[in-house]
Amino acid sequence: MASVLEYHIKYLADTHRVEAFRRAITETVRPDDVVIDVGAGTGVLTLMACEAGARHVYAIEQGPIIGLARKIVAENGYGS
Repeated sequence: MASVLEYHIKYLADTHRVEAFRRAITETVRPDDVVIDVGAGTGVLTLMACEAGARHVYAIEQGPIIGLARKIVAENGYGS
């Protein structure tokens, strides 16, 4: 799992990239939208869609990182 985390950390550390995604999600997602996050990874974009008001977000991830994504989303008050 450590190598999986290392892989994702480089994306999370890229603040320009993360903020560009945040702006795009904030400008696009509306209350009551249903969002699909394919390749959810750590769930950071899933969380952003929840914060933007999506009614439901499906986080799809084939790797073991999905367990961490579920925990992150739940700890931020959006778990199912």
